[in-house]
Amino acid sequence: MSKAAQPHDLLFGEVFSRKNAVAKFSAAFLPAKLVQKMKLPTLRPEPTSYVPPRLRRLYADLVYSCLYGDDDIELCLIKEHKSTRPPDPHFQLLDYVVEKWRMDRKRKRKRTPVLCVLLYHGKEPWTYKPMSSYIKGIDSDLACYNPLFDFILVDLNNYSDEFILSLNELFLVNALLLFKHSGDSSYIRQHLD
Repeated sequence: MSKAAQPHDLLFGEVFSRKNAVAKFSAAFLPAKLVQKMKLPTLRPEPTSYVPPRLRRLYADLVYSCLYGDDDIELCLIKEHKSTRPPDPHFQLLDYVVEKWRMDRKRKRKRTPVLCVLLYHGKEPWTYKPMSSYIKGIDSDLACYNPLFDFILVDLNNYSDEFILSLNELFLVNALLLFKHSGDSSYIRQHLD
């Protein structure tokens, strides 16, 4: 079975192809200082992928744009959500960012900022580490010469079911609860209604 045909990937793609779900998710899980500058009613899906061609059989992404301040910012919601912690997530995301900027140049568009968001629903807790922690010997003098960036990690283990239920976007709520409790068939049976 190909990676794209996995049930979690299909569900993630279906949920995050809905503008209302993306807006609710963004308002609930992104840092408030960013959400305040984002004009969520202007969210629009982009008919493109920024997965480099050599990685398309392994990864997928969902891309939304919205007005941010006076400019556009692109939200890259990674369809390759994660049920296990990757060894070095920044490097996969960096491929997305670089490919986006390459496509901007090819289309003769001004490069715009990218905000990468990674949804994690694995059983093990995930403690976010900065990109510099994956690079041996980097210090503040070398950091300015390297493409270091952060991403937003949404670890569903850190959110109560009550918080997720409070999102009031039925399809999003059900999908997030399914992701959070995947592998726990007793939870699913008890909460089918």
